[in-house]
Amino acid sequence: ASTLGALNRHTFLNVSVVTLCIQAEIQLVTELCGGDAARTALFLSTTSGFVGLTEFLLNPTLGRLSDRFGRRFFLLIGCTYCAVGNTLVGLLQPSLPLVAVNRVLSWALLTVSGSVVGSAAISDCSDPGVDLSVNLGSYFSSFGLGVIVGPAIGGWILARTGNPRMAYLARGATALVEVIHDLIFLPETLGLREKLRG
Repeated sequence: ASTLGALNRHTFLNVSVVTLCIQAEIQLVTELCGGDAARTALFLSTTSGFVGLTEFLLNPTLGRLSDRFGRRFFLLIGCTYCAVGNTLVGLLQPSLPLVAVNRVLSWALLTVSGSVVGSAAISDCSDPGVDLSVNLGSYFSSFGLGVIVGPAIGGWILARTGNPRMAYLARGATALVEVIHDLIFLPETLGLREKLRG
């Protein structure tokens, strides 16, 4: 139960990190594009395409590696990158290439740490059937809560400061909280079901 709770908290934090900069990213890119709406839209759509391509390449590969070497490292990979990458965007003078690389890596690696490896970790902790269904339901409820809380925090920061880089700093800080949480509370789950039965 404690492992399932840690996975649910991991998912909530992970999705909050994913969604925290949705509004701020649009404003920052618009500023970097000189207020050109068409150029902003092109940048966002192009980088979204690269996010999809990166996920297409990474998800099956890293999912298989987590089946072999364990879940914990791959659960930590997204939030660890985001703690560093988004803090750099917030502190440095941002540029379109920096924002593009951070956008692609943040979304792709957080997807690996979230729905890809996270759902596998839930399966590790659950018996097939009803137990798995209930645990996955709870897991994706935490996902939905993150979808609500992340943009709310990001929008509030943007409204209060008017500075999109502050939202990136908040995203980096939230990712750091997730790293610390996972290091303390989240054990390796691969093979856990067999250990519990034994």
